[in-house]
Amino acid sequence: MRRLRGVGASAGLARGPWIHVGGDEAPAGGTVAAEAVEAEVERLQAAAGRAADDLQALAERMTADGRAAEAGIFEAQAAMALDPGLADAAAERIRAEGEDGIAAIRAAAEPIAEQLAAIDDPLLAERAADVRDVAERIARLLAAGEGAGAAGDPAFDQPAVVVAHELPPSVAATLPRDRLLGFALETGSTTAHASILARAYGIPAVVGVDGLLASLEDDAAAEIALDGTTGELVVAPDAAIGAEWDRRTAARQATLAADAAEAGLPAVTRDGLEVTLLANIGGPAEAQRAVAAGAAGVGLFRTEFLFAERQAPPDEVEQLAAYAAVVAAFAPHPVTIRLLDVGGDKPLPYLPIPPEANPFLGRRAIRLADTQADLFTTQLRAAYRAAAGGPVKVM
Repeated sequence: MRRLRGVGASAGLARGPWIHVGGDEAPAGGTVAAEAVEAEVERLQAAAGRAADDLQALAERMTADGRAAEAGIFEAQAAMALDPGLADAAAERIRAEGEDGIAAIRAAAEPIAEQLAAIDDPLLAERAADVRDVAERIARLLAAGEGAGAAGDPAFDQPAVVVAHELPPSVAATLPRDRLLGFALETGSTTAHASILARAYGIPAVVGVDGLLASLEDDAAAEIALDGTTGELVVAPDAAIGAEWDRRTAARQATLAADAAEAGLPAVTRDGLEVTLLANIGGPAEAQRAVAAGAAGVGLFRTEFLFAERQAPPDEVEQLAAYAAVVAAFAPHPVTIRLLDVGGDKPLPYLPIPPEANPFLGRRAIRLADTQADLFTTQLRAAYRAAAGGPVKVM
């Protein structure tokens, strides 16, 4: 039995056998003959198109599953796969360096990923994993050849805890949720997309577990027990730990059941003071959970999440759909929509802003309205139209 410690990324407890995902050797890059250079460029472009189609299909499946906010992750990745900047850089490497498509797409993606990773914002820095994920998907399609299907979609035939060094978002989203007990990752953070997806689906997850894979090398049959709240992880738990996890699981289920039963009670202190319980949310997918938890409105709808991880801002119709869904979920209670809060430390690819010494006091949020009036006019129109379904406030 070995105890390890990580960071709790998604609440809940899990115990069971483990399966290593992402441990397969990545396809190796190489070189291409001079006479085959243009054919290799065409092959790369075709693989990028297939990757974009795979990712868009994944986004559509998540939207159909009621996870429109999380679907945006893969819509953004589909756009990355078709980004002419990435494709042109890879094609240039094929022509100038004689690299094949696999080596070229990885080499072209890495400077972009490194630039993102250097951003002093954990949420944005984690997006470096998306760029590498897209490049690897294209590389695997190139390795598989013409007519290959979706790349890297894992499967396993029994309930298990997934362990990995890191878990790209497109892999995390394709894991069979009916057999997925939990995640345990050597790297990652609470803002990584694997963590976001785990929380969206209520899957226990622990990330940043140093030495995890090395601890599993000795015993492939060992179970894992993990606590996604505390970050605890036990490899090959003994009977006492197994019994403790069973007790903790039962206690958590009882607490969740009690919370659900009390969610509709008035929020009143013992001396009679009524408290208005409001939710802070980032998208429509969080609305129903907040209502179920007893929230009587939204105190802060962080709309920047609708604008992030994409190549162009959402139009009025798309914003209206998101705002109206939240307003409908909380009606007749009020929803406060915060106007776009980006710039400075939260850049967008389609809204370039020069670096500033103090971005928190610089050109950001409403201070952009004089130069980006269309962004705010469109957002205000969508907010006003959403108010037809219930009370809306604007921050």
